[in-house]
Amino acid sequence: MREMADIISELNSLSDKIQKLSDDAATANADPADMAAQIALITSRINDLTASVILMHAPKGVAVASGEHLQLAAVKNLQINAGNNADIGVVKNMFIGVGRALSVFVRKAGIRLIANKGAVSVQARLSTI
Repeated sequence: MREMADIISELNSLSDKIQKLSDDAATANADPADMAAQIALITSRINDLTASVILMHAPKGVAVASGEHLQLAAVKNLQINAGNNADIGVVKNMFIGVGRALSVFVRKAGIRLIANKGAVSVQARLSTI
């Protein structure tokens, strides 16, 4: 079970880093991450594999590819954490739909929003900017 201890250690270490970032966001009056759900998953289901879960781990990386479609879905929570960088590249269009609130928090280097061509439009439909 040494491998399992290493996996749990990695999950907990990254959760701790994200918790600190989330705490900083809350201090700045931004919405924090739902760390309770993430920690509960690790402690109550993954730690001892006490529930029906799938745990994948590879020390040097995991790649998932599909010739057509790839879908990630969760009825409750989706958590994506990276210890260094997260890059999302989309060749054509990207839609982000949020039913309640969107909070973006940057700890150190600011935010850059650049449109190479076309206008940038920011609207508050039922309130003010």
